[in-house]
Amino acid sequence: MKGEPIPDYVFTPHARAEMNRRGLSDELIRTVLEAPEQRLALRPGRHVLQSRIPMGDPGTEYVVQVIVDVD
Repeated sequence: MKGEPIPDYVFTPHARAEMNRRGLSDELIRTVLEAPEQRLALRPGRHVLQSRIPMGDPGTEYVVQVIVDVD
């Protein structure tokens, strides 16, 4: 089931630090935010958007999850 995208967002300092630590680019995160495969509510005001993204060796897919405060 395809999830609803998040068109407007701001990367917090914490999000930036985690992206850097995990080696995830702005472009990769934008891809998930703009066209998630799934969007699930974790609790009121917080959602997780996720997509399978091919990375590394050919044929290797990773699930990239982006946690979003929607309030």
